[in-house]
Amino acid sequence: MLVQNDEIVNIEVAAEDVSLQRLRRTAFTHTNHYLSPKMVQYEKFHTASSLHRYDRACGLLSTCTSIAGVKSLLSDTADSRYPICREKETIASIIMLPQKREMYVCRGHPCAGTYKKYTL
Repeated sequence: MLVQNDEIVNIEVAAEDVSLQRLRRTAFTHTNHYLSPKMVQYEKFHTASSLHRYDRACGLLSTCTSIAGVKSLLSDTADSRYPICREKETIASIIMLPQKREMYVCRGHPCAGTYKKYTL
């Protein structure tokens, strides 16, 4: 994923093919499966968890209006079967605010950790 000002470029790669999705949004999320229709043909496996977490994150993201809201989204465990913050799987999370040249990084589980602010 590349971000500059209000433009997001989601890059998905498989073997010898690439998909670039240019997005003009204020927020974007991605889990562990292809989003580009072009790239779906290459996907040999994805989990139900990835699909559920993506749908949940998109729903929550539409109402996030602050850093605290995004941190809450990334810490979400409301769906006990497919939580966004997964105890044995989530190793870190990042929130980027390119317009403000800020990045927030949480090593470990965001539902139990803290975010450190970096100014770029």
